[in-house]
Amino acid sequence: MILTHKTGVLLHGTLAKDPVLKDVGQKQVLKFDVKAHSVKTGTGNWEGLYVQVNVWHGLDKWDGLLLKGDAVTVFARELKSREYNGKTYYDVDADDIQPGGMVIFRWMQNLIDLCTEAPAPPEPALTQEPTPFDEPAPVQTSLSGGQMYPGEDLADYAPRASQAAAPAGPAAGTPEADALIDDDADDLPF
Repeated sequence: MILTHKTGVLLHGTLAKDPVLKDVGQKQVLKFDVKAHSVKTGTGNWEGLYVQVNVWHGLDKWDGLLLKGDAVTVFARELKSREYNGKTYYDVDADDIQPGGMVIFRWMQNLIDLCTEAPAPPEPALTQEPTPFDEPAPVQTSLSGGQMYPGEDLADYAPRASQAAAPAGPAAGTPEADALIDDDADDLPF
């Protein structure tokens, strides 16, 4: 089926043969023929209309994915025709290719087959390295037994409780303390 419109061409059909990757000067092109239309003639023979499709971009994505007989829909800007030995040949430069449903199912099956053929993951090996699931090492909470330098004890560096300091002045409630308070009472502004 070929649909032409002022914005482009839609071509739907099956591949007549496997795609071929060809070198054209400095570039490469993927070429395949699409059987777009077939009609039974009065003699009982089938005549088909074939369109050559040229894929210039994304060759790495398409090479090896399409096979003879696959249904495809090709979008292009224009349908070109040329005469040669009394026959008309058609070709398009593909802008986009949409594979048919069975092609997609074949690709999915190939992907599933590749995944099931993958080797099993290796068995986990025991190591002596710590993991986040190991119990944490006990934390030392006292200074006894710890060393900062060989031969020294951390307890030597611990702050010590100081002894109660003796009062600097006379004890409260004694006549000497009362005398100090009385002497200061004259200096106060109130």
